[in-house]
Amino acid sequence: MKMMYTNANGQSTWINDEQSYALIHINGLQPPKAIIQLGSLPRMDGSIFLQSKIEQRNIVLTLQVINDFEINRRRLYDIFKIKQKGILTLHLSDRTVTIEAICESIEIVPTTWPLRAMISLICPQPYFEAEQPVILEMSSIEQSFQFPLSLSSSGNPMGVLSPATAINAINSGDIACGFTVRFQCVAPVVNPKLIHVTTGENIQLVLTINPGQIIEITTELGHKRIEEIQGSTRINLFHTLKLGSTFFQLKEKDNILFATSDSGSSSLLTELSYRPKISGV
Repeated sequence: MKMMYTNANGQSTWINDEQSYALIHINGLQPPKAIIQLGSLPRMDGSIFLQSKIEQRNIVLTLQVINDFEINRRRLYDIFKIKQKGILTLHLSDRTVTIEAICESIEIVPTTWPLRAMISLICPQPYFEAEQPVILEMSSIEQSFQFPLSLSSSGNPMGVLSPATAINAINSGDIACGFTVRFQCVAPVVNPKLIHVTTGENIQLVLTINPGQIIEITTELGHKRIEEIQGSTRINLFHTLKLGSTFFQLKEKDNILFATSDSGSSSLLTELSYRPKISGV
């Protein structure tokens, strides 16, 4: 396993490259402990389940500084900045995962030998995520413009729209995850909707999308949003959410999804992206 930490300024270092730093010990990669809240009723034995949650993750690294001791010691201070957010990336044998981490503390005693550093990272969201998102197209335009080209008087089609079909968004993680759905169109579409066929949950907007517009919905917990994208500008459209809609999550394994609308569904272009989460590595 190889590990890299990248801070908010884009500075990064391998944690166990065996040239500058050797990883002596690491704690906090296992699935975190859940907090279970129970209640009791009069004259009833045992307890009843109320709710459960998982707090933030704490990852503690113990490194040994090797070679260029003074330079590499100061470099750790530059990269692991107190209170600053960063990304911890783990390259495993079968996958690469990341987790957002805030540097809580870094302790290096320069007078000890061998020279070691203890770094504490707090991860507000306790789950590791796949480094690369899964991207699925629920409808697309198939290119039909090719060479050699023979122009006709009636014109030549540039592409053919493939109507939206139900897809299976497989969540390979071990916990439900949010997603981002992007709506576009080639002709006006009224009130686009994404349906989770298995559970019956859906999320729908009350608006008309015109060609050239890009609408994004994100259901990630703590980052829920509905926006129109105009270049580098994002316009809040949360007010267009239809009453009764659900910012549903992708369950473990199979999720059958279908995109439609009240009108113009054959012109709707839909793209789904998500990053599966795992509780421990």
